[in-house]
Amino acid sequence: MENNQENENLNKAEEALEKAAQKIEQDIHQLEEIERRDKEELKEIREEIHEIQEEKKHKEFVDILVNGTPEQVKKGEVSYKEIVTFAFPDFPEHPERSYSVKYKHGPAEKPEGILAPDAKVKVRENMRFDVTFTGQS
Repeated sequence: MENNQENENLNKAEEALEKAAQKIEQDIHQLEEIERRDKEELKEIREEIHEIQEEKKHKEFVDILVNGTPEQVKKGEVSYKEIVTFAFPDFPEHPERSYSVKYKHGPAEKPEGILAPDAKVKVRENMRFDVTFTGQS
């Protein structure tokens, strides 16, 4: 009798182990499927990032801020006159007025500074300019 009880307990334990093994197999399969989908999604995201980076490289204009207002300028250099005119559109009609032009988030060689009249500075994406009226010259 004791032997039958032991066999019955052993069979129950084996069944429980078999069920647990099947459940583990199912879980592994589900995790492998999740991993496969995640890898596909990651690949798509990397491709999108690459496309965006390529677009930025070939972008003809850069976005800047002048006194907090978004503006777009051609890649390359921007002049004192262009920046002041963004801030004060009537500047070309009043060249006798003087302004202070400070910038930050500029190019690596000089990330911040003061833009003098008749000067230019290389622009980069999200560069910030602060233009202040300083009076008549």
